[in-house]
Amino acid sequence: MKKQLLQVLASALLLLSACGNSTLGPSSSEDWFPLTVGNWWLYQYDGSSADGIDTLIYAGSIQKRVTGLIDHNDGFQLYELRSIADITTTEAGSSTTSVDTSFIYLRQTSEEFRLYYSTLSNQYDVLIKYPVTLNETWMLSDSFPGGYEVTDITALLHTPAGNFSNCAVITESWWQFLTREYSYHRGTGLVKRVHSSDYYDAVETLQSFNIQ
Repeated sequence: MKKQLLQVLASALLLLSACGNSTLGPSSSEDWFPLTVGNWWLYQYDGSSADGIDTLIYAGSIQKRVTGLIDHNDGFQLYELRSIADITTTEAGSSTTSVDTSFIYLRQTSEEFRLYYSTLSNQYDVLIKYPVTLNETWMLSDSFPGGYEVTDITALLHTPAGNFSNCAVITESWWQFLTREYSYHRGTGLVKRVHSSDYYDAVETLQSFNIQ
């Protein structure tokens, strides 16, 4: 049963798939997550989960693409982001591969970058607050306990897609249970995501991208 729960958690995480009071100044989605239809990002995915003496290893890729502008039920427009996860799971010498497609919806305002899980609900999570300011915190939506904090604004990241400086690192925490670190680069978007918990760890690292 525990192993099944770990596999469900790993699958769910794939679907979701951003000094003192220093600030990186006024920002927009064009700066931190370029929202133009046709933009895409390809990530290398590596992870593992433990269940007693058994260890599951995950490896593969996730492609995210802005596929269109669609109407929300309340009358405004959202950008649709499609994710295709092609992941191989290895356990005790045997491997299985699955390909899963999921969608989320994004909206830019002058004050924040929002994630909607549905075009029918007005509930959303704030992925980035503007201007990006070190140590600023905010809470998740009411459905999920936890919150976000800007934990770095000068991070240097080395990835297969290149080296990225002055990245903003936004850390999502759910109690002591798990954390996720989202590293954004101005003009590029999400460069890296690191998931850490007691039983499951994973890293998504940018391999290549196309920004229009």
